Amino acid sequence: MFQFPFDAEDDMELFESIRNDKPALTEELSEEAQCLILRLLEKNPCHRLGSSETGAEEVKAHEFFEDIDWEEFLERELMPPFKPDVSGLTESTRQSECQAWGLMPPAEAISAEAQALFEGFDYSAE
Repeated sequence: MFQFPFDAEDDMELFESIRNDKPALTEELSEEAQCLILRLLEKNPCHRLGSSETGAEEVKAHEFFEDIDWEEFLERELMPPFKPDVSGLTESTRQSECQAWGLMPPAEAISAEAQALFEGFDYSAE
């Protein structure tokens, strides 16, 4: 079942959890998937997967993706291992579900006040 890697009662507690706690991962994930997620969520940006000089190539070389033929992927020839059944779902239903989960992109650029919420993070793309 789905679970968030960080959990808290309020925004400040969540902020502190993201900065300091190890992500919580479900045992239903394979070891490779857990390793990938932990490497992507590494606190130190210098040690984070994909932050080396090879960038995305480092991510693509991770054992989680060992069965992926990246050429087929780029040519859109790779068949997905799972296709969800979306019959009966309308676009508005899917959009409502995405909005409920907070998966919709923001309608406009982030405000200065919202950006200030990230003050104190160790790394910022600026």
